[in-house]
Amino acid sequence: MSFKILLVDDEKLVRRAILRCLRKMPIEIIEAESGETALGLLKEQQFDLLITDQKMPGLTGLELIAKVKELLLALPIVILSAHLDEQQIPIGIGLIPKPWEFKDEETGQERNLIQEKIEKIQAIKAIQIFLKVVL
Repeated sequence: MSFKILLVDDEKLVRRAILRCLRKMPIEIIEAESGETALGLLKEQQFDLLITDQKMPGLTGLELIAKVKELLLALPIVILSAHLDEQQIPIGIGLIPKPWEFKDEETGQERNLIQEKIEKIQAIKAIQIFLKVVL
């Protein structure tokens, strides 16, 4: 089962950092440097997840999310931001704060919030596929 992600961030270094931290996962990542480019890709291709930055020139992450909803795409969305909190995010949209990699003080384990979110969405997708087959 392939899993395809659209990663939207105007900063190439941030996109590269995310690609680096996800390189061991069996996923395909398509990059977009703007919300406008992302919209074009969303109209042409199917994705399993949209990961977008909030603060970008042109369309912000929240504006991109509004456009995605106008297209009626049933797509899980995660927004990356150091500037937003849960109350500012539309219902059903995941928020991952920056930095997304850190050491858990309780367990001492390294954590990657993006990877954890992808694993949860992949599990949900697998359950949905299973239910379609069984039902």
